[in-house]
Amino acid sequence: MLCFPIYAGAAVAIIAITAAAQDYANCSRLFECGRVRIGYPFSGLNRPAYCGRPAFNLNCSGGIVPTIAISGQRHKILDIDEPSRTLTVLRSDYRGILCSDDDPGNATVDPVPFDFTPDTQFLAVYRGCPPPEYGTQLPASLGELNCGRDGREGYYLLSEDMLGGFEGSVRKLLGSCVNRVMVPVNRTKLERSPPASAKRLPAAIYQGYGLRWTGGYVSACAECVKSGGECGSNETASGSFACYCSGEAYAAGCLVGGSGLPPGNAFDKTEAKKRVLLRILLPIAAIITLSLTAIAMFHHFRSRGLKKQSSKNLSLLPKPPEFNKLQSSKLSPFNVESPPNLQSFTFSEIKAATNDFSTDNLLGSGGFGHVYKCVFPGGEEMAVKRLSKSSTQGLLEFTNEVSLTVRLQHVNLVRVVGFCTEYEEKMLVYEFMANRSLDIYLFDPVKKLSLDWNTRVRIIEGVTQGLLYLQEYSNFTIIHRDIKANNVLLDDGMNPKISDFGIAKLFGKDLDEANTNTIVGTYGYVPPEYVKHGIYSMKYDVYSFGVLLLQIISGKRTQCYYGLRFMEKRGRNGIL
Repeated sequence: MLCFPIYAGAAVAIIAITAAAQDYANCSRLFECGRVRIGYPFSGLNRPAYCGRPAFNLNCSGGIVPTIAISGQRHKILDIDEPSRTLTVLRSDYRGILCSDDDPGNATVDPVPFDFTPDTQFLAVYRGCPPPEYGTQLPASLGELNCGRDGREGYYLLSEDMLGGFEGSVRKLLGSCVNRVMVPVNRTKLERSPPASAKRLPAAIYQGYGLRWTGGYVSACAECVKSGGECGSNETASGSFACYCSGEAYAAGCLVGGSGLPPGNAFDKTEAKKRVLLRILLPIAAIITLSLTAIAMFHHFRSRGLKKQSSKNLSLLPKPPEFNKLQSSKLSPFNVESPPNLQSFTFSEIKAATNDFSTDNLLGSGGFGHVYKCVFPGGEEMAVKRLSKSSTQGLLEFTNEVSLTVRLQHVNLVRVVGFCTEYEEKMLVYEFMANRSLDIYLFDPVKKLSLDWNTRVRIIEGVTQGLLYLQEYSNFTIIHRDIKANNVLLDDGMNPKISDFGIAKLFGKDLDEANTNTIVGTYGYVPPEYVKHGIYSMKYDVYSFGVLLLQIISGKRTQCYYGLRFMEKRGRNGIL
C-alpha cells in the first residue's frame, strides 16, 4: 500500500538530470545526395543517427546516388515526396532480373516503418521454364520472356491472382520453372508495358516502386518545429522521440522561442551514457531524496514557524484584461472583443461537431460537466469542455481558465483553441489529445503494459518542462494546484501535456508563500501545510508532482492521505 505524506522539494531537480544536451546544429542540417534533400525522420552523412528515426539512415553512393537499407536489402532512392511521406525505390539487385539465373528473393518490407503504396502491383516473374507441351495455348495475360538460354523460357504474369483461371497444363508449366520472383512495380508504369511488349517491361521495373513510411511522431514533430526545435530521436531510449533545441534536448518541444533552458544547464554528451544507469536508480534516488527533503522541511517549519502572507497581496497583481471582461459580462455572450489567440465558436458549430453532444463523443465527466470529442468540417479534431449550468464552481473555473490560458504557450501545456458563451453556455475548446489521460494507462491492468520505462521517463520529463515553464519561464508565476494523473493528457506520440487550469492561481514572483481560507485540490496530491494552515506557494505543485512521480514509477494509486480530517473540517469545496 502506497502512502505519500512526503515533501517533493527535489523532484524536479532529480528528473532534470536525465535530460542530456544534443547537437541542435547537426539536426538543423539536411541530408543532401544527388537530387535528394531531406531532414527528419532521415539521418546520414552530416546528420547523426539521433537526428532521425531508427531504420531511416541513408547513404550516398558515389556522392550522387542516395540509398537506404530495408529488410536487409540495399535500395536505390529515386525520389522522396516528404508531404505524402513516400519513397520511390529500386532494389539494387533487380537490374537484369528478368533473365538472370540469380534468385534475389521476393521484395518484402517490414510494415513498420515502411509499407507498399496503394499504387504498387506485384509482377510474378517465372524463370528457367521448360518449353510448353505441344498444343498448350498460353493465355494472353501470360507474357513470354525470350532470354535465349538452353532452350528454357521465361514468363511474367501481371497478377498472381490470374493463375486460378489457367488450365492445368499452364499451371503445370509454371510449376516446372526454376524459380519465381515477385517484383513490385508501379501500377501506372506497368500498364504502359502490356504483355505483347515484353521489351518495354524492364523500363517499368527500373522506374521503381513506392514505399510509404508510417508513424514518426507526426504531431510531436510538428509541435517541436513550431516551438523552434529540430526533430530527432533519443539514442538511449530505443529511438523514442526527442526535440533538440538550441540549449537542450527535450522529450516533446522547446520553450517558447526555441531558446531552451538558460546557459549553464546543458550537459556534455558523455552524460548520455549515464542515462541507462540513471533510469535504473531513479526510483530509489527519488524516494530517498524526497524522504530526506520531507524531514528537512519538517525541521525548517518547526524551528522558524510559518511565514504567512495575506492573500490580499495577490490583489496587487495585475489581472489579465480577459479576466475582467469575462467577469463584467457574467459569461453572457461576449459583448467585447474576443480574448487574443482564442476563437469564438457558435453553439451550432459545436453542436454539429459533437453530433449533438452524443454519448458516443463523450470523453469524460466531472463535477464541472462533460468533455466531448469534436470533429469540425475538414476533419479537424478537438475536445470541448461543456460546463454544467448549475455549477457555481464551474463558472469561476471557466473564468479563471480563460484568463490564464490565453497567456500560456508551451508544448507541454494543453492549448485552448477557443470558447463558446452563447445561450448562457460555458464551453472551452481544446486541442484533441488522442491517448486521453495518463491515469487510464497507469492504473488499467492491460493498458499499463504499454508504458515501458522509456515512455514513463519521457512523460516525467515532459511534465517537468511544463511545470518549469509555469514557475520560472512564463511572464507570470502560476500555481496549477491540481497536478495529478487525470490532468496529464497524452498525444498520439504519448507525449504529456498538463491540462485543467480551473483552480490555478497567479503568484507574485517576489512572494515566498501566501495564505487562503479556501482549500481546493485533490486528496493525496495537496501538501500538508496547505491542508492544515492554508499556506500555499510554488512548492504546492512540486509536492503534487512528487506524488505523481511515484505513481508513474510504481503504477499504483495513492492509498492513504495526509490531513483528510483537516480538509473536511475546513469545509473544502469540490472535494475530488
